[in-house]
Amino acid sequence: MLRELALVRLGRYGEPAVVDEARKRFDAHCSGAAVLPADLRVPVSDSQLAHMGLSIIINYIIPECLTLIRRIMPGF
Repeated sequence: MLRELALVRLGRYGEPAVVDEARKRFDAHCSGAAVLPADLRVPVSDSQLAHMGLSIIINYIIPECLTLIRRIMPGF
């Protein structure tokens, strides 16, 4: 819990090493190359949202949501 809090704060405030590692892990997770461990999901996501902003929503979140909707509702 303390690790998660520290990583969230460091990522949010732009610590370069934390932001770079979060970006690598996020990209690997989104491409399917690696699974993001549960204890790193919040810090990685928070860091990416803080520094990528709208581009993360357009490039990753919306397509993933549409994929899930299409699985649930074929023909959507």
